[in-house]
Amino acid sequence: MELDKLNVSPEEIEGVWCEYPGSDLRLRIASMHSPRYQKAMRRGFSKARRSSHGKSEEDIEDEVQRRAFGEAILVGWENLTEKGKPVEYSTEKSVELLLSLPKLYAFVLGKTTREFAELSDEEAEKIENLGKG
Repeated sequence: MELDKLNVSPEEIEGVWCEYPGSDLRLRIASMHSPRYQKAMRRGFSKARRSSHGKSEEDIEDEVQRRAFGEAILVGWENLTEKGKPVEYSTEKSVELLLSLPKLYAFVLGKTTREFAELSDEEAEKIENLGKG
């Protein structure tokens, strides 16, 4: 294997466009290998340690990861509307949606895993289906 293949690619940092099934929604999804994601996770855990206030470790980890995904993994969208009006992309809105919409979070998790971690389609599909139950 060429050493270059072990570097984080521009696509992993900038994201790739993915179609959301059954709609015209397009999501730009980056990799968990991106430095931006790694930084968001470190910042999230550092902040969580200071302000966990009785939350379980599992709840803290879930919230930190969803926030990090909103900051660094879901990096754009097209054709997203709310009550018929376009929803402009922002990091804040991305975080808000991933915290409140389990299906969207599971889809993004599955796609970043499938696109960049080289899992089989079956393994990635299992991850995507976590939010559908």
